[in-house]
Amino acid sequence: MRTYTLNAQAGDADNAEVDHDKLRTMFTVFVAGIGGHLDQYLARPEIDPMADGVSFRQTALNLSDEEFIEFFTAYGELLNRYAGKPDAADRTRRMLSTIVVPD
Repeated sequence: MRTYTLNAQAGDADNAEVDHDKLRTMFTVFVAGIGGHLDQYLARPEIDPMADGVSFRQTALNLSDEEFIEFFTAYGELLNRYAGKPDAADRTRRMLSTIVVPD
C-alpha cells in the first residue's frame, strides 16, 4: 500500500510560502497518489468498474466566495458523516479524492 501525505496547511490561501512550483509539486504528488489507488484496483484479478463504483466526475460550479464556503462546509459535513465508519465485513473502502481549482 502506498501512502502520500501532504501538509494540509500548505494549500491554505494565507500560506505565503506556497508558490507556483510548490503548488505544482503538491498537485503532482496528490495525483500520483490517486494513480496509485487506481493501480491497486487494476491489480485485482477481475474488475467491474460499474459494480465497484469506480467513477470520474467533473462539475463546474458558479459560486460566489460566500456560496463556495457554504458549499464546502456542507460537503465536509457530508464527508464527516460517512468517513468515520469503521471497517466491517459488509463495507468496501472507497477513495474519494477532491480537487478544486478556480477556472
